[in-house]
Amino acid sequence: MNTVFKLRVGVRDDLLKKGFCDSYKVWDLHGEVLVRVETSNTAVSDEAGDESIEEDNITEMIHDACGHTNVEDNDNNSEDNEEPNIHATKFYKLLEDAETELYPGCKKVSKLSFVVKLLHLKCLNHWSNKLMDALLSFFKEVLPEGSFVPNSFYEAKKVLCDLGLGYTKKDACRNDCILYWRDYADVQACPKC
Repeated sequence: MNTVFKLRVGVRDDLLKKGFCDSYKVWDLHGEVLVRVETSNTAVSDEAGDESIEEDNITEMIHDACGHTNVEDNDNNSEDNEEPNIHATKFYKLLEDAETELYPGCKKVSKLSFVVKLLHLKCLNHWSNKLMDALLSFFKEVLPEGSFVPNSFYEAKKVLCDLGLGYTKKDACRNDCILYWRDYADVQACPKC
């Protein structure tokens, strides 16, 4: 199980050098659009140790999730009184959360990066929802007054939904033959095994 955080360029380099493991099962019916990525020979830079990388990666993640590649402020906009649409509102809320200190004086971790890292740890270590609620309650107790720790796992998950990382649970055959979805949504037993 991978528990090492790497920069995007490092992951890309590893994939180009080593590829995926042979036993990797490719699912093509999970609802995600498969995109062919063209490779190019770019130099890999070693940016480990740069503390601004974390903030840049969170901001980059927000831009990737919301589909914004270049956001510019335009002071000459004639529609200043227009309310932003729901997608723009979520986007700016996420950017604000990425810049908000977890608690007053905390420079290393933002409100958003705390939630993202904690939910990543939950996935990697198979923590239960009950454990997450207990951990969040504990963090609320020990962190200084005014911290932005979610009150529950449910509240933490809502952050992922704004990032476009919500999910719909789909069961799979224990032998990875099928997903119980679409044509197999109402099937009670795997027709292939």
